[in-house]
Amino acid sequence: MVQENLKQLNTTYVDLLLLHEPCNRGNAEPHPSDQKAWNALMTAVKNGWARAIGVDKFAVPQMEALNGTRPAVLMAPMSLSQHDDVTLAYCQENNIHCNAYGIVHGCKFTDSTVLQLAAKYNATASQICGAWTRQRGCSMAVGVGTDPSKVAEYIREDLGIFEFNMTALEMDALNKLQNS
Repeated sequence: MVQENLKQLNTTYVDLLLLHEPCNRGNAEPHPSDQKAWNALMTAVKNGWARAIGVDKFAVPQMEALNGTRPAVLMAPMSLSQHDDVTLAYCQENNIHCNAYGIVHGCKFTDSTVLQLAAKYNATASQICGAWTRQRGCSMAVGVGTDPSKVAEYIREDLGIFEFNMTALEMDALNKLQNS
């Protein structure tokens, strides 16, 4: 499958291959088929078809059960409304990069803490959510929507998350919003 994908992409390698979702999606238990798929990804690296391999939506026990190369990346949902601090800490401790998605979907646009920080940093609520994710150490999967007339505006807004850093107290207040 990797070779076919490379052919379709007209390239000899990719920078990152992800194992999309564990076989036991509903719970955190490892599944033997995950190891088989992981072995195939490790072969892709060995053959030079991929520079790095990672996983998507894996829980800590599922990542720990993978024998061989440790994932370089975990792609996972992360937002003010939904974030797994245990998994994020595991990734940081084990040098697994976190790539977050769902940031805007879980942004608390009308929360008073978010709005106060947006006013303080001359930012939008969306930028506060993006900066929070960045300051938690994650890269992000972001988009610019489907309306061509909004693309430039959305790109400026996305890049605006690098113009300020929130304090540790502000980050802690945002971390606690998941429970509110």
